[in-house]
Amino acid sequence: MTSNWVGIGICSAVFILSGAAKAADVDFTRFLASSSGAAGVAAAVAGLGHCDTPLSWEYAHDENLGKVNPDHLLVACQYKDPDDEEFYDKSVTARFMFWDGDPVLDSLNYLP
Repeated sequence: MTSNWVGIGICSAVFILSGAAKAADVDFTRFLASSSGAAGVAAAVAGLGHCDTPLSWEYAHDENLGKVNPDHLLVACQYKDPDDEEFYDKSVTARFMFWDGDPVLDSLNYLP
């Protein structure tokens, strides 16, 4: 088994367990087309840390374009603060570039 298939398998398991398979509007096959793309998506999920709600997925807004960019993923969730027991949002924007059709993570942007 090549490292590409291992990465895709691990990332697919993360999606299924996190409820990401319900994100019908996001074409995950584009982002999982290479091991670098799968690693980028996994890094975005891992960057969220602990979540008390299911993950939500959508394409992210691109400030340079002034609109939503289908090459950028936004993954978000909420966590419950143990002190005040309120839910708070947190999210990660994963910006990808596509070289010859293969996704490559360009950057991650974390919001509280």
